[in-house]
Amino acid sequence: MRVGRGAVLRAMAVIVAATAYAVLAHLSNSGRLPAGAGIALAVGPILAAGALCAVRSRWRHLLWLACALGAWCTYLGRDFLAGHFSWLYLLQQVAAYAALGFAFGRSLIAQRVPLCTYWATLVHGSLPPAAVRYTRAVTAAWTALFAAIAVALVAVFVLAPLATWSAFANFGVFPLLVAMFIGEYLVRLRALPDMPPASILAGPRAYLDATRDPAAAPRA
Repeated sequence: MRVGRGAVLRAMAVIVAATAYAVLAHLSNSGRLPAGAGIALAVGPILAAGALCAVRSRWRHLLWLACALGAWCTYLGRDFLAGHFSWLYLLQQVAAYAALGFAFGRSLIAQRVPLCTYWATLVHGSLPPAAVRYTRAVTAAWTALFAAIAVALVAVFVLAPLATWSAFANFGVFPLLVAMFIGEYLVRLRALPDMPPASILAGPRAYLDATRDPAAAPRA
């Protein structure tokens, strides 16, 4: 599958933006940025996520109201948050990984299609039984990893200095996710040698394409 120049540029923009945010978040947790910047960096992604959900949800009016209330409460509580915005960072990080773990784990319930199985189906079509078992196991592995990251974030926040937690949250978790992607890809090559090769991100990319054109997606 050939990757277009536009897709590469978008991916690079996302990487640059994510890296810049991680650096700024770490600087704010380390006390090197004004408290107002720390509050904005901590609350901004939460409100942005809510706004994104509002755009795509039938409950958009309630979600927009929730975003507005969240912004207003942040403004009213800015003096308190100036000394406690690190808790918002914790909430942001733990909520994100807990939500991912929930999504992957929920797909393992009976009568549902595991997420990795669904993604593999988008790429390869109908899967042989061995591939179905493997992709179900991979879904469980991702569920466990996301749950472990969420627990570790809370534990490090409670037990270690804030700067240590910030370094772990902003710079330590991403390499774990990359290692998981690469490790799973290498294991897949050995566990399913007869399956046509696909890139590491082929499944998520196929899923994004299917969301743009639902009629082209297989029934889960």
